[in-house]
Order: sequence, then structure tokens, then C-alpha cells
Amino acid sequence: MTKPWGDGMRVFWFTQRSMTDMCSTTLRALADGLVGHSNRVTIVGPGPLVSDTEWEHLIVPRSSLKGFQTSSLATNICSIISKDLALGNSVAIVDWPLAPKVGRLLDSMAIPWVLVDRSPPADQGILSRLQWKGWDKAWNLIQKRGGNGGCVVSSAHGSFVEKRIGIPAGNLSIIPAGVDLNQFSPSDSNVRGPLKLVYHGTVNKNRGLEQLPILHSKLTDVGFDFTLTIIGDGDYFSTLQARFKGVPNVDVSPKLSPDEISKILSESDAGLLTMPEAGVWNLASPLKRAEYLASGMVVCGINHAGHRIKASGDWIQLFAQSEFIPKTVEWLAKIERAELTTYQEQARRYAEQHLSWSHSVEVFESAILTVFSNSR
Repeated sequence: MTKPWGDGMRVFWFTQRSMTDMCSTTLRALADGLVGHSNRVTIVGPGPLVSDTEWEHLIVPRSSLKGFQTSSLATNICSIISKDLALGNSVAIVDWPLAPKVGRLLDSMAIPWVLVDRSPPADQGILSRLQWKGWDKAWNLIQKRGGNGGCVVSSAHGSFVEKRIGIPAGNLSIIPAGVDLNQFSPSDSNVRGPLKLVYHGTVNKNRGLEQLPILHSKLTDVGFDFTLTIIGDGDYFSTLQARFKGVPNVDVSPKLSPDEISKILSESDAGLLTMPEAGVWNLASPLKRAEYLASGMVVCGINHAGHRIKASGDWIQLFAQSEFIPKTVEWLAKIERAELTTYQEQARRYAEQHLSWSHSVEVFESAILTVFSNSR
């Protein structure tokens, strides 16, 4: 297949992400955007193979044992870099979990590279301690070369890197989660009937999802007419599935395709952001928030820096963690359909003006180009 590459940069992106999981949306969108700007992009990471793209996908094997997947992948990528990849006159992108090994090798080869940090470690226990050690090593590689070439998702994230590592936040490129405005858009199919609530994303307990059964119970107690849809996979999925088994107005679904998710969101009314005011969630730029708004949904969530939007309107309702359930119930129970429709239209307009992937791609490409140009 002939690729439409022009005279842009030759870019290799080393990632630990599978291109078929829900967390790969950002990577795929940014890679698509880079190719759209006439850059030649190769994604290097684990399988399965993705072939229906304008970028190349090179599969590297990794261990199937949890706790060894990232380290084995990094080792195998380093072997391929040393033996098989022609990296001359190219620039690399490296996800932070791979950077301690891969970034160090690229430095020894004088290959320019950019560090991508979409989120610091979110796991708990001994695994988290090991991950934080790797995170520090990754950012220290950037610090050693003057603090340039690091990418974060929010200003709060940048401030965190500055405080922990010492790299000035002003040196970092902020690349928030964007949204495909064509894929995620409103539908007029739900102008009446029960109000449709949705959570989609990783279904882990550390994302505050234990609140969903309580929220459902409280809304039911006040006689509110609603449905609740939960979409995703994770360590809390089976618990929620068991908790809501047989409940008529709740659907707990495993991971769905992007097209299936966008259809559900387009027909829904309100998206839930349950991630707590703790740890990495304060630093986030949630992809689901952008997708909710682009789909013409209002948002209800926990009030912290990772969920807030500057100059936001009443289409996003954020409450203190201790008051999330009663305040959400109160707000939803009193809103009229006409008022809700107005807020939903405003949410979509905001997404159109501020949340397109095009902005994130431009910032990302600028960061890569700066590192590439400085190396020549």
C-alpha cells in the first residue's frame, strides 16, 4: 500500500499500549494527526496487529505475566532498535513506562526522542512503588538533557512534574485529551423518556465506581426516571455486574467498539466522572469527559483539578467528593428537559471550539519538531 507521506519527519513511537484496548484512543488519534501533517509514523509495541491505518504498526512480543510485561517489552524493543530498525534521521516518541530502558538506549545512539506521560502510576501496593521508580527514572532522563521534550496532559500534571523532578513546568508541552468530533456527536433520538446516565472507561475500583450502586439506589428512592449504562473492563467489572444483576434499568457491558460506544453516548444525556480527589486523578485530562461533551451530554462528577474546565458552563456539574451522590441526585431530579437540552447544546458547542484533536496534534507535533530540529 502506498502511504501518503510527504517531506515530514520520520517518527517511531514506542508504546506499551495494545492498539485494541480502550486506552489506545489517544495514541491512535495523535498518530493519525501526525500522519495527516505528512509525517511518516511507525507505532512499535505489543499486538495484536492493526493494519487499517495510515501509520505502520510493528509488533514486539512481551511476557504474558503481569508485572513483567512492560520490562520484557522494553528489553525486546531495545533488541530490535539495536539490530533491525534504521533510526538515522528520525525522531522517537517513548511512553514513560518504556523510557528507563528505551530512552537510555536512544540517548546512547544520539537519537532525539520525546517522553509521553499520559498519567503517572495509578496502581496500588508494591506494583505502584515499582512503577513510581520507573516514572522517576524516565523523567530524570529528560532533566539530564535540560528538561526539554516532555509531554503532559494538564497544567496540574506539569506542576507535579516540576515539584517532583525539578523540570520547569514551562518547558513541558501540555497535550490534553481531545475528541473526534465526527465520531462523537449528539443524536436527537432521546428528547423524552428516562434520562440516560453513562459511565464508560476502565472499570477499576480505584476510579470511585463503588459509588454507582449508591447513586442508583438514591435516584430510585426519589422516584427519578432514569437508566444507567456502564461500559468497560477492569478489576471492579464483575462486582458491578453482580450488584446490578436483574436490575431492569441498568446495563453493565464489557468493552465495546468505538462505534458502539459513540452510538450509546450520542443517545445519552449525562456522563459520570467518578474518579476521586486523590493521586493521579487530580492531574488527569479524562478522554471520557471530552467524549461526553462532544456527544452533547452534560457531565456530573467529583470536583478536583483533573475534572475542571476553565470557563465552563452549567453543562458540567462538579461536587465535593463527600457530597457527590446527594448533590448529583438533587441536580438531576430538579432539571427540566428543556433546560437540560440547552445545556447539552452548549456542551457540544464547547467541544467544537476547544476539544478537537487538531489542537493537541499541533502542540504534540511542535514538541517533536523542536527536539528533532535541535538534534540536527
